[in-house]
Amino acid sequence: MPKTRIVFQSLTLIEDEDGGSTNMAIYATLRDPAATTIGSFRWNNRGVQVDEVRGFPLTSDLGNPPFFDVDLNTFATLTIRAFASDDTWPDDGNKENDLGTVTLTFDPRVPASLGSFALGPSSTDNGNAGYLVQLRILVVPDVPVQRARLEFKNLVLFEDEEGGNTNMAIYVRAQGPGIDQELFRWNNAGNKVDEVASYALDNAPTPVTMDLVLTGPTMIHIDGYAQDGSDWPNAGDNENWLGAASIIIDPADPETEGEMQIGPTTTDSGNEGYLVNLSVDYLPANPTPDLSIVGVEVTQAIQHFQSALGADNTVPLVDSKVTLVRCYLDSGIDPSINGGKVANVTGTLNVTGDAVFALAPIASMTAQPAGSVNRATFTDTLNFLIPASQAHGTLTLTAEAVVGTNISNPFSVTVTFRPVGQLQILMVRVQSSAVSAPSRQQYFTALNQLTLVYPIPTDPAVALQFQIVDGSEIVTVGVNQLSTQSGMEDLLDTLEDIQEDSDDDNKKVYALVPGGTSSGIAMARFGISRPGDNVALGWSFIMESVGHELGHVYGLDHAPCGSPAPADPDPDFVPAGGLVGEVGVDPVLLTAFPITSADLMSYCGDRGATTTEGCWISAYDYRKLFNRFA
Repeated sequence: MPKTRIVFQSLTLIEDEDGGSTNMAIYATLRDPAATTIGSFRWNNRGVQVDEVRGFPLTSDLGNPPFFDVDLNTFATLTIRAFASDDTWPDDGNKENDLGTVTLTFDPRVPASLGSFALGPSSTDNGNAGYLVQLRILVVPDVPVQRARLEFKNLVLFEDEEGGNTNMAIYVRAQGPGIDQELFRWNNAGNKVDEVASYALDNAPTPVTMDLVLTGPTMIHIDGYAQDGSDWPNAGDNENWLGAASIIIDPADPETEGEMQIGPTTTDSGNEGYLVNLSVDYLPANPTPDLSIVGVEVTQAIQHFQSALGADNTVPLVDSKVTLVRCYLDSGIDPSINGGKVANVTGTLNVTGDAVFALAPIASMTAQPAGSVNRATFTDTLNFLIPASQAHGTLTLTAEAVVGTNISNPFSVTVTFRPVGQLQILMVRVQSSAVSAPSRQQYFTALNQLTLVYPIPTDPAVALQFQIVDGSEIVTVGVNQLSTQSGMEDLLDTLEDIQEDSDDDNKKVYALVPGGTSSGIAMARFGISRPGDNVALGWSFIMESVGHELGHVYGLDHAPCGSPAPADPDPDFVPAGGLVGEVGVDPVLLTAFPITSADLMSYCGDRGATTTEGCWISAYDYRKLFNRFA
């Protein structure tokens, strides 16, 4: 719904019913047809006394914005009352004189009832003409975030409250939704000023031109002070306050664009102080992007990148494994403008070295400021996929990002893919009199998951070789044999015999037990292993069973995470706490895993799930396995 805005501009005081100067306050209240207050404004000239007959800006107090917005689809009545007394904030219960009341009824649905108004003059309690208020009522539509360019041009000084020349300083501040900051200050480069004169502002220590990101009406407020011999007179150190004033800028109001004037102000002695001329231009809400690539991560499951755990891209890469190249972008747009986001960013990855080829990204993406990128969000990066068939040798990867006519800087990184040996797995399938053994296909499906998290080629036919010891492929256990630790140890004894029959310590036995936590053969644990004998058994879960138990067989100790705590955790494991500590990825399923994921060798995670179970593999364990397999 469009908003109705009331902007209070100035007050002309005709009679304050006092022999000299006095304090004055006005109270403006907007009420709907039910007499409910829906908006208000008050003013007391920042506590400085007033005297007739004079004009005063209602924009001098940064703490009392001289406008308010209301949602209104009916008529409303604006009432303004004013009082005078020696107190700073006189009101109806504490006054020497009532300076009268003025009212205005308007309806935002009726354009003729909107516009600029001079309300008054009021009638004081002594029957005199009291005051007149200049204000503006308009309907403003909602507009998107937009930039405003401000250029401060010159200052006209009318009165510096000094017999001769003096030092002067002004301070310009912006206050609005999401903005509360000093924009500009000027002291004539430390040189003295004198009235009546005009001064250029381009000798200020701050630029005279600046951009603001606007999300709503914003006050541009000036405050000025004078003190002889002081470079920067200010609120706490001055001889005279030369007054303050504000304007409101808002892209929803066309009248706030163009050549503008702030002031003239009123000094602490009631004289006309100074004014500042500036220009305001509203710029496109979506500025031209300036893409830049700030980093490239090359990962096959886990990688160091901008991490305290290791230098970028130092986790080794495996030959013939699908590889994800993640490009971290900066959109080059202020984050206050639509989040700094730029949609439909694409790019290229040019590869040279032992092979030459080019890749398009997996998909276009939305770039944003680099500080907003979340590594654990897969789509926060521009992603390229190097197929396993091209992940060989030493390659230099050069990425560029593109949106429209804007092309980022090229960013290059050189990586080497290293071969590893094929894992030799002796297949054993477990059954009981009540439950059939898993099929061969079920076995292959379970063990082939190792290519997701182990540093081995992506193609199971390349990474794994399954073998059978004659007569030992299927092992039968009692219905409740594996529900106890001793029963599981007995099965390990059987598996040890099978492994010894193979006469090769490089061959590892994994016995797959049918079912899981709610069906099949009940087990005391998700799995069990005996690394010294090269044997392990468990269910089909990749993290809790297959990857975990074979991890022990291949030399991994427990990660220090879980309740109860795992036995004999690796004392050198990093990071502390048994978490992965890096963002992991599955380049096949195009999924990212947060740094808070538990390492697969821990007892943490969603134990009993059917996929990654809240776990992934840490760079620490990934490197240990790589060193073993290489």
